[in-house]
Amino acid sequence: MNSIKEVSDLRVGIYDLMNLFNKNEIKLQKQANIILNLEQQLKEKEDIIYKIKSELESVKVAKSLISGIGDDASEAKQKITNLVREIDKCIAMLNE
Repeated sequence: MNSIKEVSDLRVGIYDLMNLFNKNEIKLQKQANIILNLEQQLKEKEDIIYKIKSELESVKVAKSLISGIGDDASEAKQKITNLVREIDKCIAMLNE
């Protein structure tokens, strides 16, 4: 009789372990989904930061050009020419 009870208790224990395993597996999947969502949000934020930094750089260049026009128009033209040359160099390097 004792061994039947032990087997029954073992079955209950195994069932409980399987139940716990399934619950933990569900929790793990939910956490994995949360991580994927957070990674996507992070990438979106990094893209926004990159765009803002690019815009800031453009504003800085424009501001320096505008301030240059007030002082000396030829100096502003030279800055624009230099920027165009740098862009052309970059394009040439990308094409290689």
